[in-house]
Amino acid sequence: MSSPRRKTTVVDDDTWASLLPDDLLLDIFRRLHTTDLTRCCCTCKPWRRAMIVFVASGHLRPRPDGFVPDLLVGVFHVIHVARSYYKHAPLRRVPGPLQSALPSTAGAHYYFVPAIAGGDHRASSSYGEVVASRDGFVLLVDARRKAEGLCLANLITGACTLLPAATVDVDDDNFNYVLVTADDLSGDDGPAVVILATAGTICDDDDRITYQLLSLPSSGDVGAPGTWGPVQRSGQLIKSKDDKGHYYHSHMEFAGNLVVCRGGAVHWLAGPPPAGNRSRGRVTCTVALDVRTGRAWTTELPSQCRFYDHNDRSVVLVTSGAGELSMVRSLSGYRIEVWALVGGGGGGGGEWTLRRAIDDVRSMLPRCTEEDGWVFNRAYLNAFCPRSGCVIGVLLGQVEFRIDVESIGGSSSSSRPAVESIGDCQRYYCYPYEMDWSTYISKMKYF
Repeated sequence: MSSPRRKTTVVDDDTWASLLPDDLLLDIFRRLHTTDLTRCCCTCKPWRRAMIVFVASGHLRPRPDGFVPDLLVGVFHVIHVARSYYKHAPLRRVPGPLQSALPSTAGAHYYFVPAIAGGDHRASSSYGEVVASRDGFVLLVDARRKAEGLCLANLITGACTLLPAATVDVDDDNFNYVLVTADDLSGDDGPAVVILATAGTICDDDDRITYQLLSLPSSGDVGAPGTWGPVQRSGQLIKSKDDKGHYYHSHMEFAGNLVVCRGGAVHWLAGPPPAGNRSRGRVTCTVALDVRTGRAWTTELPSQCRFYDHNDRSVVLVTSGAGELSMVRSLSGYRIEVWALVGGGGGGGGEWTLRRAIDDVRSMLPRCTEEDGWVFNRAYLNAFCPRSGCVIGVLLGQVEFRIDVESIGGSSSSSRPAVESIGDCQRYYCYPYEMDWSTYISKMKYF
């Protein structure tokens, strides 16, 4: 005798999901990780519509809790124009599902000119030097008149504003700006963007860092003008027990030499100044500054990862998917290694551990052939993409490539390959451009 067939009732997801009130949905969404939010978007149309509205209105601010390789949409290449201090930064589109979000052009490259409402187009077009890029924002300066001001823009949303330049050591050769966004900070009532300005040489006599901060509130239009806070001095630099140095020279001028970790701590490569008549200093550690508290500390690099010359491009600072300090190292023979700091706790301690490696990255890029006379038998590492989890590099001066850090060793769920060419080599200096999480969700199809 056959068993009775069980009757199954199919429930229309648009019916049951739409019964939840908006305030309850918002409360639930705020408790979820960002990757879980994207899964909710795929569950049903009412949830997707509600989430798009919450994000667009600013009521929901999803923060990254993992890497999404598709968020990388382009790479700014820094070009030094001959006989001029002016630098121009064409943007190369990176193949992917989100590349259409950038302004439409006839070619693969896009020359960004900020469109400042009510401003002089000729004046705005002089902002061609990229000094920072993060979460959809790009910070530009006029290379010929750096002391006059900044331009903060979002290529995707079109938001753009002029800001005053910082007043702390603006003439220092290693003076740098760093972008820290709301996605890096904790709490829903914090600023939308924090700009950190600090000079290259730090910790002179009293082991303190001189810096300045500009904050743009999250409650208003990001295009609204902001003002710099007072010049500040960090707390006493907390050094590791093995550190016998008295002060450091920072190396922040390249994108790969610094990284922003979860919570707003900015780390950059550093080391003692050149000794005697040497022209190159040794990079031995990272120096960190917490933009929320002013606390500062050092983290020693493992002995095998220390190197001479900040332009060596053998080490790039990165973060893990959870926002913890890590690094990617390039070795002779085209080997790539990923190191993670375990147990640091945000205070300079912890132990560096080798997590993953690629034995020969050249074998994964078949277009590359070693030419006669080529003396560098390793890859150049240029920049880290904090939201997509990728590192941009150049191999043999021929191919620009992308490494998906978590895909090395097959540890990522991404369907994209661990190493992928993104085009011919353009320049060795670059800044990646990524879409932020809020824009990513708000651009989902409404229906």
